[in-house]
Amino acid sequence: MCSVFSLHNFAATCLQLLYIFQKDSLFSFLSV
Repeated sequence: MCSVFSLHNFAATCLQLLYIFQKDSLFSFLSV
């Protein structure tokens, strides 16, 4: 149970970081 929760938490964190990175790259692309 704990390992499943940590795995889900890890996946959510990765998706969040990926979303933030894509958003930042999109803004920097638009500002060029």
